Amino acid sequence: MWLFLFVETMLFAGMFSASTIVRAGTTIGWEMPNTFELGSTMRYFNMYLLLTSGFFAQKAWRRRDNQKELSTQLKWTLALGIAFVVLQGSEWAALLHEGFTITSSGRGGFFYLMVGAHAAHAVVAIIALLASANIFSKEKEIADFVDVALILWGFVVVLWPIIFFTVYR
Repeated sequence: MWLFLFVETMLFAGMFSASTIVRAGTTIGWEMPNTFELGSTMRYFNMYLLLTSGFFAQKAWRRRDNQKELSTQLKWTLALGIAFVVLQGSEWAALLHEGFTITSSGRGGFFYLMVGAHAAHAVVAIIALLASANIFSKEKEIADFVDVALILWGFVVVLWPIIFFTVYR
């Protein structure tokens, strides 16, 4: 898992670098739709949901030896993580409706590439968390699987603020 996360970190580092280089070299086509604002309360609320899910994931990590506590923390992590993905999807729908697509500008391309890659990781991590919660309810010794799912979710949580302040500025 750690090797996978290292490779994924390099993938996102490449996207950040490419975005920065392209943005520095262009003065046209980097605009967002007029109604798009970084300071949107909904965007910050969505980040709050994800960061709070990370807090519950950390609590789950520390309480892996207590089945009841682990189950409770996993449920909170999942609920908040799913809410994050759903709200992110609604934002995408609104942006697409405004005409901001992957081909509408250089910024659109990087926005959907980076946010989309993050969303894919979030969905995979949610599936892993759901699987670990399901396995957890049936078996006592699943520490490795829960650990992997929580590590992946931690990666998703830590990566989001970096993406947020890169693509929304």
